[in-house]
Amino acid sequence: MNCKCINRVNGALADQNLELDVVFINIMTTFDATVAIGTHWKDSTKKVRGKKPATILVTFCQFCGVKAEE
Repeated sequence: MNCKCINRVNGALADQNLELDVVFINIMTTFDATVAIGTHWKDSTKKVRGKKPATILVTFCQFCGVKAEE
């Protein structure tokens, strides 16, 4: 992300021993970091066998709304 929100939120969560899940994406020779939003099955009896819930990679910072640089 091109903003500092990840660092600020992690700083605020530190006293609770929590941290955001961050995914690093390798684009050519640069590594970019973005926040991943995990999902889970609402009804475990209806989950699809052999599949895992999707992880959503954001293109806008969900804290400040700044678009991630391409």
